[in-house]
Amino acid sequence: PAARSKPVTANGTVSIQLSGLTAATTYYFRAVDNAGNISALQPLNLFVDAQEPEISFDEYTPRIEKGGNTYTNKTVHIHGIARDNDTVKKVLITAAGTKTDGTSVMDQQIQEFTGAAASSWSFDFDTTEYKDNTDILLSATAEDNSGNKKVATLTLKIKQDTDNPRVRIE
Repeated sequence: PAARSKPVTANGTVSIQLSGLTAATTYYFRAVDNAGNISALQPLNLFVDAQEPEISFDEYTPRIEKGGNTYTNKTVHIHGIARDNDTVKKVLITAAGTKTDGTSVMDQQIQEFTGAAASSWSFDFDTTEYKDNTDILLSATAEDNSGNKKVATLTLKIKQDTDNPRVRIE
C-alpha cells in the first residue's frame, strides 16, 4: 500500500487523533527535525479497542418475595460491577418511572461513577419518590476510554407496604 503521511509540528511529546486503524496491522512512523534529519522508520504499537465493557447490577436490598414476585420498597441499596479489557471510564445510572405526582420520567440521571469508582459501584435509591405498585427501570451505562458503551437494566417492582407487619385478630 502507498504510504500516507500527515505532518505534525511539535516539540517533545506529540499526540494525534487517529481513526480508521485496523487491529493486527503494523503501522510505522518517522521523525524529521528542523534541520531536515530523518529518523529511521519505527514501528508503532497500537491498542485498538472495539470491545464493549461488561456491566451488571450485582444485587439490591431489600428484596421481598411475595406471591411469586420480588418487590422492593423505601430506600434500596443497589450494587453493580463494570469491567473492561482496558479501563472503565464511567458508569451512568438513570431511572425511568412514574413519580408520586403522576409525572413520568425517562432516563433521569441519578448517579455517575468515574475512575476507580466505576468498577464496583453502589448507591442508595429512594423509591418513595415513585408511585406505589409500579415498576422503575434503572439503566446502568458503562463507557470505556475508547468510547465503547454497554447498558444493563434492572426493573424494581415497587410495593411500599410489602414489609409491613400483618396483624390478624381472630
